[in-house]
Amino acid sequence: MIYRLAVKTPADRASRLPTFAAATLTFLAASCGGGPATGGGSATPSPQADTNTSEPKPEQRPARDPRLLVPNASFADLVSLVADLDEPNSRQQSEAHKQSEARPSAGCVFAPGANPNSSAASSIRFEADIAAAAHPIPAPPADLASIVEPRPHTASVLTRWGPAGDRSAGALLVALTSSPALRETRSVAAFITRSGVYLRPVGAADPSRTTAALAPKSMSDALAKLALPARDGLDIIVTAEAAVTVHDMLAYLRALPTNAHVLLAVALPRGTQLPSSITTRKRTPDETSESSAACPSGLPPIRRRLGDLDPRTLRAPLAAIQQAAQACQTQHANGLGARLKLLIRLAPDGTLDRACTQETSPEQTSIAHTTPASESLRTCLVRALESIKFPAPTPAGFVDLALPITIEPDMSLRHTALCE
Repeated sequence: MIYRLAVKTPADRASRLPTFAAATLTFLAASCGGGPATGGGSATPSPQADTNTSEPKPEQRPARDPRLLVPNASFADLVSLVADLDEPNSRQQSEAHKQSEARPSAGCVFAPGANPNSSAASSIRFEADIAAAAHPIPAPPADLASIVEPRPHTASVLTRWGPAGDRSAGALLVALTSSPALRETRSVAAFITRSGVYLRPVGAADPSRTTAALAPKSMSDALAKLALPARDGLDIIVTAEAAVTVHDMLAYLRALPTNAHVLLAVALPRGTQLPSSITTRKRTPDETSESSAACPSGLPPIRRRLGDLDPRTLRAPLAAIQQAAQACQTQHANGLGARLKLLIRLAPDGTLDRACTQETSPEQTSIAHTTPASESLRTCLVRALESIKFPAPTPAGFVDLALPITIEPDMSLRHTALCE
């Protein structure tokens, strides 16, 4: 689905902003052409012709890396580069795809780059996977201070997973790079200006957790005082003014916690309004009965005859549950990890009597990047049981099963700040 935004101008005229899309990124492969054609037949050389002389071949220069930033590149240049790579069917996108196939994902936003046409050692390569939430990608503003001062005290971010944060009060950012769905309790937006960086929490309207313009060292100290859960790293959404250089941005990125996950974004002007289809999303049919999918206290006690099951008879149902869990992860986990118990009660004939999910507390899991399972994920798991055939208990009676379900986070969607 494609969304359009409108900005209220002083003359109360609506100007179109980039369209918002939740489509997945499509990579385009380029085919290689063959060699030059050769002509047939022969020619009789003239006596004056030097048949041993061949025309000099043009010098073969290495192809320019479309992800390479020149040393003095600004944030506006970086956004322009991302827009070129993100443009469908663009030549830069095809070249970038061919190069990405030849090298594994670096897992970071920036890395030192080698400029084949210069001896400069300070060039930078943009490494992150692109997942722009707006098409065409908006240009960064020249002045961020006017967007974050004196209010708002929060930031909201639109990614391909949807919005995060208070869309009515927060400064609005549009994601440029990939990430799992943002964890609002662990997300902070960093607005880099020429006078310093402003920090704003995502989804927490708390004036005490905002900062004025800070230097890199002060930013590091401020992040340590935000009291956000840092067991498995903060999500840092980074944006900058158009004229801020990428090298200046690196000074702030190096001051981030080593376990921070970085998402690049562009700030939108004040007055930008999200469509109601984003701010008040309608619940899908799969989410209409989510309350019955969760049972924090577990299943109620069995007050009827109890049966029994040989664990060996559960191999086929368990394999089917595992396959269903993988499908639910793809559709509803949003790249995040989760750990829960699937509680199942079987009737004496083996049919499903009832089922629900129970959350596993963070203290009971050693898996990082886990969050409470979403309502749609829990509902998907419970509904998948309806099509799975279970054996009948022997002796006949009601049987309860408790199956631990682990959803591994998709770490390929996360980026550290630098590869150094």
